[in-house]
Amino acid sequence: MYKETGWSEVEDQLIHLNTEDIILKSIKIDAAATGTTIIRPKLTSEVKRLTLRVYVIGYLYKDHKKTEEKTGAFIDIVLKK
Repeated sequence: MYKETGWSEVEDQLIHLNTEDIILKSIKIDAAATGTTIIRPKLTSEVKRLTLRVYVIGYLYKDHKKTEEKTGAFIDIVLKK
């Protein structure tokens, strides 16, 4: 979560029932590939506008096998009351 002082971590209060890996195909192989997960951030802020940065971190797969090479992405989400 971003505040005037910088970024701070927000706890995810969702109980994870599905612990299987989500494996996404490269956009070069399947441009329509998608994956789904759910987060439920524990927010207590009463501000009118809130920016969250969600990170997705994982490993690359080559020839259908997990490698030790890490990859990641993030998206910023702006919440407004």
